[in-house]
Amino acid sequence: MNNYFLLFKVILILNCFIGVYTENTKNEKYMIAILRKKSDNNYYDESPTIQDKIDDFVNDKMNEIYNIIEENKDSYILSNGKQDEKLKELDSVLLEKRSDLNITKKISFINKFGRKNSKYSPDNLSSNYSKRSKDSMVEYIPFESKLVNHICPIKNFYAISVYLSLKTKEIICHLSHVIYCRKVEKIDIPVIDPQNENNNSTNVTDTIDTIDTINTTDIDDTTEAVDIINDAVDTNDTTEAVDNNYTIDSTDTTEAVDINNSIYTTDTVDINDTTEAVDINDDNENNSTIYYDIDAIKRETNWSDVSVQEISYNPNHLALLSQGAFPNLNKSRDTNYYYPSSAGEGIDIYLIDSGLYTNHEDFYKNEKINGNRTITCDAIFTEDNSHYTSGEEKYKCNGVESSNEFPNHGILVSSLAGGNLYGVAKKANIHMIAIDFTGDDALRSFDYILQHGKPHKTIISMSFGSYQEYDPFMDAKLDELINNGIIIFSGAGNDSRNCCAHKNENGFMLFSSYRKTITVGAATINKNGNGYMKVDYSNFGDCVDIFAPCEGYFPYLEEGSTTDVSSISGTSSSTPIAAGVAALIMSEHPEIKFDNELMRKTLIEMSVKNAIDFITIPSYEYPHDTPNRFINNGKKRIFYKNDFNIHCGGKTHRTCSDGECCTKDGECISLENHPGDQCFIENGCQSEFGYCTSIEKSIEDCENELNENNECLIENEEKDISEDQCFIMNSSKCQKFYYNQLSDQSICSIAKENNNNKFKFINNFNMKLLNEKMKNCPEYLMKYQNECHDYINENYNECFIRYPLDYDNDTLKLIYIMDVDDLIDQCNSIKTDKCMKFYKNAKEEILNNSSCSNLYEKGGLNILSILHLIEEENEDIINNTFSTIMEYDEYNKKCDLIFEKGSLIKNCYGEIYNYNDCILEKDYYYGNDDNNNDNNNDDEEEEDENDTYRYTNDELKQRYGFIENCIYVKTDNCMKFYKNSTEAILNIPSCSTLYESGDKSVLDFTSILNGNEEDDIKNTFKIYMGFKEKCDSLLEKDTVMENCNKELEEYKECFFDTLTITNTTTTNEILEKCNIIYNEKCREFYSSYDSILKNCYYIHHQFKKIDILENAKEIINFYDNICVFNPSNELKENIRYNCKEMLLNLNDECLFEYYPGMNNDELVKKCEIFESEECQKIKFKLINSGSCRLVDSYSNLDDNDEDDENSIIINKYQTIYSKNERVCESLRDDGVKQFYINNCEYSLTEYENCNLNEKPFNDDDLIYKCNQFLNCQEFYDNPSMYIDEDCDIAQVFKNIEIFDKSSENYNFYKDRCHFN
Repeated sequence: MNNYFLLFKVILILNCFIGVYTENTKNEKYMIAILRKKSDNNYYDESPTIQDKIDDFVNDKMNEIYNIIEENKDSYILSNGKQDEKLKELDSVLLEKRSDLNITKKISFINKFGRKNSKYSPDNLSSNYSKRSKDSMVEYIPFESKLVNHICPIKNFYAISVYLSLKTKEIICHLSHVIYCRKVEKIDIPVIDPQNENNNSTNVTDTIDTIDTINTTDIDDTTEAVDIINDAVDTNDTTEAVDNNYTIDSTDTTEAVDINNSIYTTDTVDINDTTEAVDINDDNENNSTIYYDIDAIKRETNWSDVSVQEISYNPNHLALLSQGAFPNLNKSRDTNYYYPSSAGEGIDIYLIDSGLYTNHEDFYKNEKINGNRTITCDAIFTEDNSHYTSGEEKYKCNGVESSNEFPNHGILVSSLAGGNLYGVAKKANIHMIAIDFTGDDALRSFDYILQHGKPHKTIISMSFGSYQEYDPFMDAKLDELINNGIIIFSGAGNDSRNCCAHKNENGFMLFSSYRKTITVGAATINKNGNGYMKVDYSNFGDCVDIFAPCEGYFPYLEEGSTTDVSSISGTSSSTPIAAGVAALIMSEHPEIKFDNELMRKTLIEMSVKNAIDFITIPSYEYPHDTPNRFINNGKKRIFYKNDFNIHCGGKTHRTCSDGECCTKDGECISLENHPGDQCFIENGCQSEFGYCTSIEKSIEDCENELNENNECLIENEEKDISEDQCFIMNSSKCQKFYYNQLSDQSICSIAKENNNNKFKFINNFNMKLLNEKMKNCPEYLMKYQNECHDYINENYNECFIRYPLDYDNDTLKLIYIMDVDDLIDQCNSIKTDKCMKFYKNAKEEILNNSSCSNLYEKGGLNILSILHLIEEENEDIINNTFSTIMEYDEYNKKCDLIFEKGSLIKNCYGEIYNYNDCILEKDYYYGNDDNNNDNNNDDEEEEDENDTYRYTNDELKQRYGFIENCIYVKTDNCMKFYKNSTEAILNIPSCSTLYESGDKSVLDFTSILNGNEEDDIKNTFKIYMGFKEKCDSLLEKDTVMENCNKELEEYKECFFDTLTITNTTTTNEILEKCNIIYNEKCREFYSSYDSILKNCYYIHHQFKKIDILENAKEIINFYDNICVFNPSNELKENIRYNCKEMLLNLNDECLFEYYPGMNNDELVKKCEIFESEECQKIKFKLINSGSCRLVDSYSNLDDNDEDDENSIIINKYQTIYSKNERVCESLRDDGVKQFYINNCEYSLTEYENCNLNEKPFNDDDLIYKCNQFLNCQEFYDNPSMYIDEDCDIAQVFKNIEIFDKSSENYNFYKDRCHFN
């Protein structure tokens, strides 16, 4: 790495250090565990008397800790020399404590969330609790402290939160009765990012699609929700059948939902329409629309009653819960959601997340759907605002408001768990606990649920987690919840890694690694329809109990709509979906006392097993032992849309669909629904109404099928398959064969029931075996993929369509002006002989390459799939190219239009684009029409303006954007545009020519001015005159001139005349100017002089020219040339010398070099000096230094001077500084320390063969170790080149052995292992 680039990193670190770190350099919040007696039972199991004693003991310990903080408050001084703001509370407490010196005063720490009858609860302290008894010389002061406060009891100890400095941490963490001491961890905030379409980087960030509206209706005061759920079907009712496809009325059309590039529509149901029950046995013509069998569902599931939600888009997360994994791909997939009518009734689902807004149809109360259930936000636990909710906050709460986040994530999980439209358990009670995602607030949430939840009726769902060290507080609290009959679900995370590390391993994850919660992974329908597949981002491992659907819709309320929805993908979706299924099970079986383990076993038993494709888990992770289970609510039977013949023979005289047998009882049943022996003629199968076979015939047919697919049969032995076998297994023939076996759509599925021993392959075959056998196939295929990729890329790259054309009736529409030149170049390329040949004979051209041919013939890839191997190109480009292959002549016509009109369009659009400067951005300063105005100025003179402008006059004058708009709005060009935009556009010759030729789109300047919102453009024409007047009134010449003079005075040190440097100017004089113009202040000025001198900028454009603004670009270009790009050698050396001297000064006073054996106390003192106010000043000076900034710029231009004395010293001290900064940060933060240790240990695993700290145990072992020794010589020469630089920091805190030439055994091997 370039040394000067490292210096730049140091300067950046310093900037961050000073800009952010001075706020809090070493003071952190810790969780402290206080144990009164080992013999104490769990707090909540003790008698009130013992609980009171524990409370008193904890309060005494909190007083002791508070006194330690008071006595050591000087240790809380920040790096900027100021006292930590959080210690201000000491002043008020100390004042009251010292008011009467004859009485000992202590604090009664208010416990807002403890037992109601505790004397430390707010109610008791304010009323019943006496501050001092008659005979006592101790008086207690009720106080709610932010420095020391309660978290909650955990088993037999009590957790409190304490704000500690480095010094007080060392004292308090070693007090008697303190059994655990742990820094409060910040848990990754799960957010939903509308901009990310494929986010796999973090376990808490999920992928969201664009907003659509699904089946919405107008909701007025009398309409609570839209019901798309059919009433429970009573099979004993003989009323007429009804048509389930409702619409609201002729004017309310259903919005389309775009899912996976296919358009589906969602039916809506009028909630006032009473749906009559359907008798599926009634031979009525109207029943032809019913394709599911309620009786069959009841027999399979034992549900007391069945509800059906009709959903017409596919795939959807709900439908996947109530059907098998392998439907017949030749039939229309069932998208209904079937669930027990109890629907989670009486079960409480607690979601711990970011918050909840309930003003959406998905949450509205609808007795038809959800009975009398409740959806509320019960409590908010954040650092500054923890409380139980009441009033409006019960229905609108946000735990991440301080992070400027909208609680989309909390709304998502609440909806999927139990929403009316998108939820699993539609009658379950939904409780949100809003937190800002810290470890102590998670514990408070757990304790709230422990106090308020009902054992065996309460579920917790958590769609968040973090990689962190094992936490004994969290471990014990999870135990406590589970032991009290609470069921807990947590997400596996979205990092595509094993999330099941053990206690002392790297990658330990909250919560999966504790192996206590029911951990949920993410899966979806396999791309080929073959069961399910683990999505690529989902974590995995042996602790993942079950997989659940990952793609779901949820309410989108951020824009204020009560009907908008978005779609999302992630384990954040899977977790509440699984929790919802648990609620269904519990409500359907109220007689069973479900606990966490019984629920885990029940879900595993009910799951669809060995149906998930783990192809997204890389082969190097094998064996990963991830259980292959997909969640199911009890119904696995598969129905098909448009397959209405569910009964046959008998009175109906109906015939079953192809492939279905008509059983003795007159039921149509397909092979994938496991008919057992019901399809045998011997058992009464009705062959005249459906498929039937015999036992003997089924065995014969199965044998024939196996013989025909003999090459596809897999040995069950544990050995890898060859490359040729991979291609065979991946062929379309074998893939179809495997699918038929997995889905039980093969005759073998019933033949094996009668001859188990004969069909060994069929009995042993499952998705897990297929995954194991094919795990190396992607690597085999990769060789051919890479070769095919290179062939296509080298020969046909210029033929790819990167700029799609859109035209209609000879009107060409472009997104950007610059597209024209690119499109012309593209059209010239595709008209070449090479591309014409490619488009007309793409398959032949591609398959001329042997690797591409192998992928096509053996690998099962079609031409489009092969094109997708070009990873550099996005999917749209590949699809555009494929479309062009299919419709080459059409694209040729588009190119002809480009050649004909391209230059006219470019010129016209370019001229129109200049009007972008005239558009006034409404949202920037102009208030919304709905009176959503942030300005509450009561000045009567500004009353009218406050109804219009978002900001006050003084605020507007300080905004560069306002001033810039004022400059443009007064130009002749903009005024002409405002008065008649059509005339202004048609006065442009090229636009006029296009318009006269029939291209009316030139007048659609809203789409051409694509840098602005449509509302901004429309609003501009309404307000431009008023805005111009506003500019004139606020930016009065004399006032603006006065402000300009102040701006010029502030930056006058940066103003130079380029002519002041001549041939006679000395190097030192040039150095002085270079130092000034490249210091932080002046560099900022020259990079943004128009916004920094905003008043001068206005004067410059409106009244008179300002020299510095006129010449700024020339000045900075001049000094860039002499100081940066073409400095003399003498100047460059002097600049380096200056920077070196500053670093030496920093080293002498502030830096330290760590040496082995330095104890912790000495290290703490060194870091206190390093972070002191005095050293901060030196660091500020270094940051502001023009010399060091220039040194950094040289690092990007040449590498020739790294060996000179100044460069060596600069490199040395910047390295020391960097290490100091990281060592001190690790000293403050155990999490950072562990991060460096983990990185180091992980980087060493790659070179573990080079670690020869052990001597050989025999001659053969010596030969083996000598081979390792000789192969590792480059590593031994300089280990730091190969291992992570974090090892330097890690070795300060942990003894990590790195074998090199200084190691004890090196000479032993050197003497015995001979180099060739």
